[in-house]
Amino acid sequence: MRGSLLSVAITGDLETGDLINFSYKVMRQLDRIRAPFFALINIHEATLTILEGLEGKISKQFNDLAREKKTIAIAYVLPPEMCKFYLKRKCPESIRVFEDSIAAMHWLESLGLTTEKNASSLAQFA
Repeated sequence: MRGSLLSVAITGDLETGDLINFSYKVMRQLDRIRAPFFALINIHEATLTILEGLEGKISKQFNDLAREKKTIAIAYVLPPEMCKFYLKRKCPESIRVFEDSIAAMHWLESLGLTTEKNASSLAQFA
């Protein structure tokens, strides 16, 4: 996948909570990383993708945010029933949970992480 540092399939059983537990641990680990990257975790498709720079397609605002505030952004795309579980947890401000990829992309755009021009490029990773 172009521009990705890591893309892996997440395996497990939703019924037993395997995916919920695994993905929550991943989310907490990612929050400790202090570098300019963002992650798109899509439980619908059972994928975790960590992106860095998208080969220059990320806007300057994102790099400034990462340098100055040491912020990372993680967009979590989950089925509706799983969103309730995550919303009950205390999560860092850099992490948001969404029911669909479009909402996740809107959030990234609101942070100035994307521009209208590159939003379509980012959407392919959601």
